[in-house]
Amino acid sequence: MGTNLDELLGIQGLIISTYGPNEKFQIENLFVKFVFECLGLVNITDDVLTEISRSVTFKLVKILTEAKKVAHKSNRIKLTSSDIDNSLILCGFESLLLNEQVYNQNSLIRLLSNNRQNDIYFFYDDEVDIDDYLSNSRSKCKAQLDVGLKSHWLAISGAQPCIVENPINVPKSDLAKAKDSNEDLLPVSLHLQIFYKEVTEASIGTLEEKRKEALAALQRDPSVRYLVAPLCSFIYQGIRVNIASRNLAILIYIMRMVCSIIQNASIPPEVMEHHFHELIPSIMSCILSPEQCSKKFEENHWALRIYSAKLICNLCSNYEHFIPHLRSNVLHILIYTLKNILSQINIDEETFEITENGQSYDILDFPFGTHFGAIYTFILFPKDLVRDTFWPLLKHECLLFEALNFNLATIDHDNLKRDIGKTELQLANLLASILTQDELSDSPSLESIVGKYMTDKVYQARLAAQEKQVV
Repeated sequence: MGTNLDELLGIQGLIISTYGPNEKFQIENLFVKFVFECLGLVNITDDVLTEISRSVTFKLVKILTEAKKVAHKSNRIKLTSSDIDNSLILCGFESLLLNEQVYNQNSLIRLLSNNRQNDIYFFYDDEVDIDDYLSNSRSKCKAQLDVGLKSHWLAISGAQPCIVENPINVPKSDLAKAKDSNEDLLPVSLHLQIFYKEVTEASIGTLEEKRKEALAALQRDPSVRYLVAPLCSFIYQGIRVNIASRNLAILIYIMRMVCSIIQNASIPPEVMEHHFHELIPSIMSCILSPEQCSKKFEENHWALRIYSAKLICNLCSNYEHFIPHLRSNVLHILIYTLKNILSQINIDEETFEITENGQSYDILDFPFGTHFGAIYTFILFPKDLVRDTFWPLLKHECLLFEALNFNLATIDHDNLKRDIGKTELQLANLLASILTQDELSDSPSLESIVGKYMTDKVYQARLAAQEKQVV
């Protein structure tokens, strides 16, 4: 080509730009332009290059992150090609390693196709001549790997030898002492056990003064770092039980406990990281749970969803440096929830009729709380990340709320209209934040993206935001 490829592709075939101490990177536009030119495409604008670069970088980082998780689950440190292939499948992309239907005859991998079952991939073993194997010419023939046996002494003259293969021989007297003694069984001191009991009871109790004192202790007391594990288990079990029993008040109290624990400066980030598998599902359940109270049209479950959304956003901001792509994982949960809701209903674009499994859909059964929580959480996250994640569902969401308002005209239900209005307002605010100024200023272009109904709602939300900034 007459051009140094290393100068174009940089280190390891990618041009990567590094920004600041957080080491955020993105594929440069020069590399994207080079790929377009190799494909015969020219005159690509800088805006298109930037958008494609941002999208490809996001997907590439996501694939590598999933591959690292696959390697970690397989108890391996080194990343292999199969990890990349599995991560592509997990991220919804086509497999690159085992998706070919025809292989080279010299390839180790063979394909056995069966119309009744899935394809089977296997390795052909080399045929071994038994005469060559029994002879002394080891260089010509190597034995296939098989189960190996190794002998060792279990006991010598009635005594077990102290070797690696045998378990440690603990005298029975020591085991009896360990059972009788309670000191080795206590994970924390008696003082911390009393502290844990008093704090948990006061945090979900009926007295507001004691609750404030308990939350203040969780936020400032240095000894809380030794109680993170039991506190997170208490929070996880409390959320699970009270969502099932629809106890809204206890759910709010527990979320205030989570907020206090996160704000405790004495808890190291590496300690909190080990308990995110209990905290994040608890917070996300308070955001996305369809029913959090027995009277969903009367009780204020919106406040819990808003509070939990702000809490998960602060959690991602504080620990994004220690846990990469924590925000991406949370957004993946949100977008999966919305996709699951939209996949259960069908909407006629002409008549706006909503059906489910061929039957008429009852609007009263629609999970407005889940929709509200997901959309409100989207608003709190960075715009560029939300735009890339939410964009595939944008038209479906706009069509859904246009159909809901069309069918709402035939229903006399004030509380239902209020719920639709709240969720619709958050959707309009989200669209006004992620759409560019060029898209918002061009009415025909905006109407082609979000529809005629939501175009008016987006302009109203934008005007309200501008008036709020002026005030």
